Amino acid sequence: MTNVLHRPDPAPRSYPEFVHLLRRSSARKLHVQPNMTADELEAWLLADASGEDDLLMLYEAFVWRLFSIGIPLDRASLHVGTLHPQLIGFAWNWNRNDGLCDEVKIDDASRETDSYKRNPMFRVIGHGEMV
Repeated sequence: MTNVLHRPDPAPRSYPEFVHLLRRSSARKLHVQPNMTADELEAWLLADASGEDDLLMLYEAFVWRLFSIGIPLDRASLHVGTLHPQLIGFAWNWNRNDGLCDEVKIDDASRETDSYKRNPMFRVIGHGEMV
């Protein structure tokens, strides 16, 4: 059974004020066969994965499978942008050390931070530059 929180729960992780924790999952590791092969991962992606309708569950299962086939991941994230004027997008953040996968939304306020303005994506998005 998957343990998904449906309320904000920042512990033990913390996010900036413009990043909001939507959900957290921690149970997919139990459902991944140890020492998978790349062929088994590919078969899962082409069959069973396509039936998953929850991106948090799909991403977490995928990352644990990558780890199972021998890719030495400590953490991974997936980012999806939106066209919404007050919302930059969503992200899914996985960390092997705590076994958690968080689904977060990122408000438009993140575009005003120094870290964003130093990021090459600021120049691409804001000024149309090629990097």
